[in-house]
Amino acid sequence: DLPFPTQVWPCPPNKVNGWRDWLCMQGDLTPKLDPILSGQNMIDLWSNGSRPRPEDSELRESVWRVCSEFLSRPLTIGLGIRMFQLDPYSRPLTVHLVGASHNETLGARTTDLDELSRMFPGHQGLEVVMVGPEVVPGPIMRPPLRAFGPRGRVYISGYKGLYHEFWEEVVEKGNAAKPNLVVGFHPGMFTFTI
Repeated sequence: DLPFPTQVWPCPPNKVNGWRDWLCMQGDLTPKLDPILSGQNMIDLWSNGSRPRPEDSELRESVWRVCSEFLSRPLTIGLGIRMFQLDPYSRPLTVHLVGASHNETLGARTTDLDELSRMFPGHQGLEVVMVGPEVVPGPIMRPPLRAFGPRGRVYISGYKGLYHEFWEEVVEKGNAAKPNLVVGFHPGMFTFTI
């Protein structure tokens, strides 16, 4: 059920500066959230959870938090594309997502980043390769593209291992495209003061 389908963006990405702008652009989300609240998955969740079902208003807020987690990933990639002035309309783009883990890949579907196609309708093709030692097997565990992906679509693939291994074993051997952008959602980089 999640993430729910959204609309093609009626304005350019540089006009969307946060959740408030995105929500205004999408209009009333009640018709999209209500089927999730009354769906079989929600019924199963509360009947198997041995806990009383919360009020619909609480559930709606909870579902929105989960949706915002899903949507923050493509929106972050889109922000990176914008910030580095990459033009998805002039050529296909490849994005490497380093440090991907179970958060991004457990239950991941090949359509999970389709919000990028609504953000950049008519783009030349976007490929996102999720790379990390904690990548979970599933539908996205398919080989990365060597050449351009399908126009107007987002192609997701995964590689279980460290980024330098992926680079040496796959990219340097010509079995994957070099990235136009490298993104890390939670790359595990920390600063220590001694």
